[in-house]
Amino acid sequence: MFASFRKHLSFIAFCCAASALMVVAVGGCSNNTAPGPTATSTPASVTEALPAAGQPLAFPQHKGFTGQLIVPPNNGPAGTNVTITVFTTPLPAGPGTSSIARHSLSTSREPMALPSGTAAIWEGQMGFSTALALSASPTVTITVPSQYSTATNFFTLELWITTGNPQFTWSAPSISGQTLTFSGGTGMVGVDSATYYLYLYVSPNASPSPSPSPSASPSIAPSPSLSPSIAPSPSPSASAAPCNPANPTAHCAITFSTVAIIFPNVPPAQWGCGGNPYQQNFTAIESNYTGNFTAVSNNTQMATVSQSAPNAFTATDVWPYPSGQNGSSFGIIVSDTKGNASVLDGDFNAICLP
Repeated sequence: MFASFRKHLSFIAFCCAASALMVVAVGGCSNNTAPGPTATSTPASVTEALPAAGQPLAFPQHKGFTGQLIVPPNNGPAGTNVTITVFTTPLPAGPGTSSIARHSLSTSREPMALPSGTAAIWEGQMGFSTALALSASPTVTITVPSQYSTATNFFTLELWITTGNPQFTWSAPSISGQTLTFSGGTGMVGVDSATYYLYLYVSPNASPSPSPSPSASPSIAPSPSLSPSIAPSPSPSASAAPCNPANPTAHCAITFSTVAIIFPNVPPAQWGCGGNPYQQNFTAIESNYTGNFTAVSNNTQMATVSQSAPNAFTATDVWPYPSGQNGSSFGIIVSDTKGNASVLDGDFNAICLP
């Protein structure tokens, strides 16, 4: 279904297993997520033919949780089967629960923190008989048991493929009673993979911050000036760093279809999860801009980049893996014709889990 390779990239990890898995999560990326428990709940599992696009794919009932996703258009061939395995707390160790989950993609920024008290409460693993990619994010519906109040908690659904950061994060759900409906979000789903995880995290609603009290100090009107002073405009920085859209507070003009480029930590001969993670496609996105973008790698010993459309690019792993050594972090700097530039982080931390 969805695919992308990730791990702790200086923060991200890739996890490609033999079957496709999905996981639902609450909140954004955080580097303080507690390690997942070692004990696991007895899962509920079912294997069936993958429904046609637009049809529901039901999750097995498990400990009061039910749900489904609407299958989006995909490139799965006829006869593709899917095995859906659902866990509830305590969840097994995995991309969204491991001790190395949710590391930042670079040392220059920190990922969004999940609120204190956040817990992963549901996991849906989806394993496909052949790797496939989605052309859109699915709509997912999860009904949670009454012990999880939808009035005093909030929920976020996330798709994971690697340890490090989620591949796709759904927008806040619409809520009807105990039923959460997730539709749309941010991330990339168009990468071939046979294994996906959906994690559902629950977080307590934060109390609103009190409004600041008005200042008791009286304001003093400035003395009239004989000639108005004009503040000089700040000079533009001669070497301003590209904006990093992985930083949730950056508000970059240019964003990307994926949070990072994560190449494998082993050479092709040792990669056992299939597909071609040594070439990864991405697109540049800018609101109300229809012009051309350019992209360059800041370390061509690690990765090169080619362009297939005004906003579409392919990053290629060119590191030779001497003595099996994986490469180091790099960045792909993408610019428009208006002076905006953003950097897409990259690293060599994708791992193929048995």
